[in-house]
Amino acid sequence: ANTMIFLSLQSGSNWTVTPESFGECGGEGEQVIQVTFSSQTKGEFSDVLYIKNNVGTILKEIPLTASVTTQEQLLDSWNIQETYTVADKVTLQAKTNIGTDFTFSVDSSTPADIVQIDGDTMTFKGTGTAIIKAYQAGGGLYDAFTTTKTITINKATPTIITPPTASNIS
Repeated sequence: ANTMIFLSLQSGSNWTVTPESFGECGGEGEQVIQVTFSSQTKGEFSDVLYIKNNVGTILKEIPLTASVTTQEQLLDSWNIQETYTVADKVTLQAKTNIGTDFTFSVDSSTPADIVQIDGDTMTFKGTGTAIIKAYQAGGGLYDAFTTTKTITINKATPTIITPPTASNIS
């Protein structure tokens, strides 16, 4: 006898099945079904695919499992240099391989009178060596990412302007 076959999932969250039904299968033959899993968070997931006949009797139960891990982020670009002068002011920009933005800070080992970061703006208050941190929180499918860069801040080179003298005024 020919039977209509129906597919359903125990919980249905994160999983889809296509087609939801197919029909008129005799005792022989194949039917390709596609089970798709989707998640924006890491973890272990499971469900059960039920194959039922047209009156709802379960003909077969197929356990489904999926494991989702996070992906590592890599530094793609950071516009920080190794040397600055006290007179410089820098707008920090950095991106990971997935295009995410960073939060910037001064490492606690850096003396407080050398550099200051407010949002993405870095200004210098004195000379010396500083460690700058760039942090991306991650989340969902991506690990958090932190990188540091050691920079040197030198004195600014003064510009000397020589006023005109009486001998060269005509």
